[in-house]
Amino acid sequence: MAPRFFHQPLFTYLQAMKEVTQTISGLLKEITKMGVTCFPASDLAMALPAFIWDLETAQPFDYNKPSRKGANLKTNYSPKDQAMAILSSCAYMKGAEGKIKDGLFGAEVNTFINKNAGAELVARGIKLSQASFAQLTPYQSAKGKPCWFSVADEENKVVYVVVRGTDSIADILSDLNIQTVEVSLCGATAIVHSGINDSALFVIESSKSHVAPFLEKGFSLVFTGHSLGAGTAALAAAHARTMGGNGYSGATAITFACPGIISAKNSDGSKSAACKALKAFVTTHILGYDIVPRASGVAVFTLLDNIFSNDWKGKTKKKMEEEAKKRLGAAAGALGGFMSMAAAAVPPPTAEELEAKAAEAKKIKEEIDEGRKKIQAYPHILPGGKLKHFVHVADAA
Repeated sequence: MAPRFFHQPLFTYLQAMKEVTQTISGLLKEITKMGVTCFPASDLAMALPAFIWDLETAQPFDYNKPSRKGANLKTNYSPKDQAMAILSSCAYMKGAEGKIKDGLFGAEVNTFINKNAGAELVARGIKLSQASFAQLTPYQSAKGKPCWFSVADEENKVVYVVVRGTDSIADILSDLNIQTVEVSLCGATAIVHSGINDSALFVIESSKSHVAPFLEKGFSLVFTGHSLGAGTAALAAAHARTMGGNGYSGATAITFACPGIISAKNSDGSKSAACKALKAFVTTHILGYDIVPRASGVAVFTLLDNIFSNDWKGKTKKKMEEEAKKRLGAAAGALGGFMSMAAAAVPPPTAEELEAKAAEAKKIKEEIDEGRKKIQAYPHILPGGKLKHFVHVADAA
């Protein structure tokens, strides 16, 4: 999530700062990969939070009166949406084999919702069968082979395949949706994220023996997941409908924080019919300013441009001085005098130092521009399906 942390409690602020750190790590990996090697890590580490702070000052966000586009989580988040979010969170449960099963059918408390998942699902009309439960064994992911579990609601005749996402935002940003492959989806050609496409095909194939018996009895098939699990679920539903037969042709997906998975355009620049087709059976939820659905190569270089052109050092110094005056009151004058004395003791930069700094800045700018040219050779891929935007408001807790 792009951290809106200057209007939130300390714990949320610390959580947001963790995300900033992870984001920086991912940005640095991608910057290096794209040939931008001289952007100072220390500058980026300081500039990104300062840049966000600057945005906060320009556009303060009132959580009691949200002005951004979005829906109230409490009033516009359907029981089915909530149930899929609960199932998606269960995929992250760690521990010995069977931990997820205990969470769904035993007394285990789901730490993501601080409640028992099984009871919460029943309250939302989802009645799962313990005998139908199956999961990837061992429950360990590998490249292109994400963890998943399947379970059926025999009363409502639905079988769910739940895909686990990644635990690290840095992992998501490390490839930034750049590597793509051309595939056939929904009767058309589509450009999709290569790694997530591999994951989708793996989930379909490895879950087939558990899912097929229910589809043969007329059950509906629903894929769900969060983050990379969301992207996998969306493409799995698309591939399932493409292959058809035995109930797969009616597959749907309900996902959360889906990353970029499909290009809106074909390689010849025409609109992608496959991308449009996903809107009929894939729904993805985007909460607030979540960074995952927005992470792309194009976004990285836009962000770099914004950060680089932002006078974060000068603005940060000014904000610190203003805050000091506000907090110290009468003592601010003495502090200001001390700071002036300290500043005067530091010799001004020499002409050679200024010239070297200007040359470094020019080199960074040139490399960022070169990186943008490289990134434009790749398709700009987006989250698939119908997007539902949500924002937090005061009464949505």
